Amino acid sequence: MARALMVSIIPITAYGILHSERDVSLLYLVVGAAGLVATLSIPSLMKLMRRRWIYTLGCVALVAMGGFIATRTLPGLAGGMWLRVFGTAALYTTLNLYIMDYIQKRELVRTEPLRLVFGGISWTFGPILGMYVSERIGTPVACALASLIALLLLAYFWVLRIQENPAVAPATQRPPSVAYNVRRFLAQPRMRLAYAIAFTRSVWWSMFFVYVPLFMVKAGYGPLAAAAMVSAG
Repeated sequence: MARALMVSIIPITAYGILHSERDVSLLYLVVGAAGLVATLSIPSLMKLMRRRWIYTLGCVALVAMGGFIATRTLPGLAGGMWLRVFGTAALYTTLNLYIMDYIQKRELVRTEPLRLVFGGISWTFGPILGMYVSERIGTPVACALASLIALLLLAYFWVLRIQENPAVAPATQRPPSVAYNVRRFLAQPRMRLAYAIAFTRSVWWSMFFVYVPLFMVKAGYGPLAAAAMVSAG
């Protein structure tokens, strides 16, 4: 929900600052590249700190995201977008590790659909809610709401006191190189198919979240109508 509240506000705010769809695209490209570098650094961070602190860092990044975007300046917006990418990557990485620690394969059949349903609720109501608050009260208030939700997530995580599963023994050998893992991954047809599906889905939603609001606003509709279209999608 913290991310969904911002999904329509970010491209419209960027367009209001840059006044060019091309420049908005370049901004997303630069932030995406910087976010990719940050995402690839997470395994290295895990050698320096425990998993719970990586999760905490991801939550803190999403809390700070709201403050950066609320400035409605280009540096603040770019910083908030980067924090959003890094925070998401940190949370997803650690959450998936916790899932592998505590949820058995057979239980995934039940838990994954539930996770998608609850995520879908956020992505349905988040865009229109965030833009409604932004238009009626102010963008800083919408950003504060996103930060508050991220803060609640952090508090709930620490209430749960989730630990690394002690039954999972630490590795005694050095892990294979990245090149070896990539070759092994690409050698499996099902993994290639899974990656193709995930990649094309991610590309499509990235296009939808960025260019649908821009198209709606440029066509003469208001930001609230643009956010409603994103929520409908």
